[in-house]
Amino acid sequence: MESFTFTFDAADPMAVTGITCGCNTVNKVGAENSPSFCNSAGILGMVRGPLSLVSQLGEEGFSYCFASDDTTTPLLFGSLTSPSPQAASTSFVNSPSSLYYLSLQGISISAILLLIPTTTLALKLNGTDGLVINSGTITFTQLTNPTYAMLMQVFVS
Repeated sequence: MESFTFTFDAADPMAVTGITCGCNTVNKVGAENSPSFCNSAGILGMVRGPLSLVSQLGEEGFSYCFASDDTTTPLLFGSLTSPSPQAASTSFVNSPSSLYYLSLQGISISAILLLIPTTTLALKLNGTDGLVINSGTITFTQLTNPTYAMLMQVFVS
């Protein structure tokens, strides 16, 4: 267990004790898919499990805006997570998993909406399928075979 000090906005720094943290000297997670990730200073775990930073801080949630490379955006916790009026947001789907799932309604390429049944894209009761948001270690997309075939057909034509 470690003690970390965080600075939030203009507030005084806040020391948080009892944080579980792992350390390493070489980051290789996802190296085969994203070599630049190997040069990162570390990995911040934000899943819904007990060892994620959000859970360890005892916060109810977090908010982060994925913006263009030339823009900085803050990582907000707890009561600060209300999005700005300019931001578009979406709710996560409840899941027994520690991962974050979204309800994907469809896939469009240019003006072509693929005719994929919404049940194909939905999270199943047994915890399979669905759309997982992973903004860090996985830099690829996985689709079911029928969905992939439809997607490729549009790209090829």
